[in-house]
Amino acid sequence: VVVVVVASVVIVVVDMVVVVVVVVVVVVASVVIVVVDMVVVVVVVAVVVVIVVSSIVAVVVVVVAVVVVVVVVVVVVVGVVVVVVVVVVVVVVVVGVVVVGVF
Repeated sequence: VVVVVVASVVIVVVDMVVVVVVVVVVVVASVVIVVVDMVVVVVVVAVVVVIVVSSIVAVVVVVVAVVVVVVVVVVVVVGVVVVVVVVVVVVVVVVGVVVVGVF
């Protein structure tokens, strides 16, 4: 009888230990899975943010380049107009001096 009681107690204790170990393993595995999922989500969000920011920077760089080109074209056009006006004024003055000198 004592052997049967001791064996029953040992079986119950072993079963309880096995149940506790299985529960702990399942809980730890669940926590690890949740943490890994969170890390993956954070990494994916970070990659998306980097892609969006780099796209915005690329658009800003293109806009700045277009503005610089427009400014350079305007400066060149204004320079050409100024040169043409100066040449016309010089020609008019020279022609006027020659005409006045002839008459």
